[in-house]
Amino acid sequence: MKKTEIRYLAKEIAKNLNKENENLEYLKIFSSIFEKRPVVLNLLSNPMIPYEKREEVFLKAMDMLNVPKASRAVIFSLFKNYSLGLLPQIIFEIEKELLKIKDVIPINIYIPLDFDENLKEKIIIFLQKKFGKKLLPNFEIKPEIIGGFEAISESYHLIASIKGHLKTLRFKEGKWV
Repeated sequence: MKKTEIRYLAKEIAKNLNKENENLEYLKIFSSIFEKRPVVLNLLSNPMIPYEKREEVFLKAMDMLNVPKASRAVIFSLFKNYSLGLLPQIIFEIEKELLKIKDVIPINIYIPLDFDENLKEKIIIFLQKKFGKKLLPNFEIKPEIIGGFEAISESYHLIASIKGHLKTLRFKEGKWV
């Protein structure tokens, strides 16, 4: 399955999630089970086992987890029509889609050292004003940044560091331009 198909599928699932996002939570539970117990995923995906038997096992698993009716339909549709091994990718894309729906941008903010929470909050407020959207920040320490910070998301790249500003200066024919 291509990445564009996964994105489309995630977009459709995100549109149909209930307010509590319980469908997504149950997808995460199944993904976690498959990650911790790959034998379960292998069993459910094994073409040597008749489809009816695999379906029966999967339905029993949903019963054991008390999966609600609405979530059952979404999860069973994935089982029936797609590879359950794609769950981590689908979940990742659904979460991105939900952030788009809520008009929130996930953003990585690189800082030279661990700033105090007050300064981090000021950076977030500055970026929210700059981009006009809510942010889901992820701070990472990058010592090679000399003062300031860099903020990178899917759509934005803001360099507010001394290192970044020094890179913009050019030395040409023995003169700074």
